[in-house]
Amino acid sequence: MDHDIALPNFSSCNAGLVGAKCLRGIHLFFCCHNSKITENASFFKAFRTSFHHFRGLYPHNLGYLELPGQNSSSPECEEAYAKIAHQIIRDLDQTAIGGWIIDLRRNTGGGLWFMLAGVGPILGEGECSSFVSPTGQFTAFYDQGRAWVEQDNYSAQVNEPYELKRLWPPVAVLTSQLTSSAGELVALAFRERPRTRSFGEPTYGTPTGNDGKELSDGAIIALTTHLGVDRTGRIYDHSLLPDQHVQIDWPQLGTEKRSATILRIYVIH
Repeated sequence: MDHDIALPNFSSCNAGLVGAKCLRGIHLFFCCHNSKITENASFFKAFRTSFHHFRGLYPHNLGYLELPGQNSSSPECEEAYAKIAHQIIRDLDQTAIGGWIIDLRRNTGGGLWFMLAGVGPILGEGECSSFVSPTGQFTAFYDQGRAWVEQDNYSAQVNEPYELKRLWPPVAVLTSQLTSSAGELVALAFRERPRTRSFGEPTYGTPTGNDGKELSDGAIIALTTHLGVDRTGRIYDHSLLPDQHVQIDWPQLGTEKRSATILRIYVIH
């Protein structure tokens, strides 16, 4: 039986956070109420489906966290995104978690730093990725609730951050053709992490960072200025290929028995 979680609704930014809790999984979803998504394709319909679709129980206490995209410019919404992710991880971690599943299949991008801060307890502390631009290379870190990049002003902080009872657990990362921009950079932060593998489909192909530039008429244009770099120094300007390809049946999202079996085998061993 599923149970709703009481989550804040930030009407001032016309967006909210919606969640659903299952026996062994809690889902985090950031929704912008004004967003309009074409519904003539099955995967777009799945994108808008309630998280109550997840009803399977993963054996061996596998923790499941879905990190969706979020495109709010409101600091309150971004801070809530990371804070609630820590709350969810804390809640799940009260049992003996054997491993974690990070689902980025519906993450279409948004504010990277609060995504990294939110998933940080599972990602692990220390250097997680880098960015390269015409002016140099900058390293990204997570430490005690804070995600930031050196020699730059980008950062996000979770007050009273959570630390896993079992540090550096095995992690399975799920991606799809919808995983893009900041979603790809989150996936990139897990790439080459110890005890980590990715499953699903190749990502959209924009693992990049943008800088906002103000034009003479006051309009803001977002220009791509950075490319993502993994822990080994490999630069990405293309799709991230999963370690194991798993075709996604979008109308059945959340009920894939085959995918669940693959994840069980990987995370347990």
